[in-house]
Amino acid sequence: MSAENGGSELITGKMKFRLPKLSVSAKALKNVVKKIAKEVKAEMRDMVPRLTGALRMSIGEKVVGKRAKAKAIVGVKAHYVKYKKVKKTGEVEMYVPNLYAMKIERQTHFLANKCGPDLVNRLTAAWRQETQRLTEESFKQG
Repeated sequence: MSAENGGSELITGKMKFRLPKLSVSAKALKNVVKKIAKEVKAEMRDMVPRLTGALRMSIGEKVVGKRAKAKAIVGVKAHYVKYKKVKKTGEVEMYVPNLYAMKIERQTHFLANKCGPDLVNRLTAAWRQETQRLTEESFKQG
């Protein structure tokens, strides 16, 4: 420390930060969860009643994962709004799908039927296949 600055020195520059590389099994898990989430999203979109198409378009999926864990969130986007102009009056109607998505879930019970042991078995089998594929691919490269 120098006495000129009052005993402290300033540190300048960019800090380099990198996330650690994921292991083969963590990569496989994330890939499989994303793939199955897309399938569930597609099935949900097919089952939704289509009046304006707003609810169908508001369904999305998001995969969140750190290290050796991954989870998928499939459902109605919270901030999705569709505007539609009425031909006769010229007014603009606003459709907010997340307000009436719960009513539709009560009628169809889609998520309750989909999130069962069958989904867990599919996920486990797909994870094993993806892990094996990624392991073989890494041995071929290195």
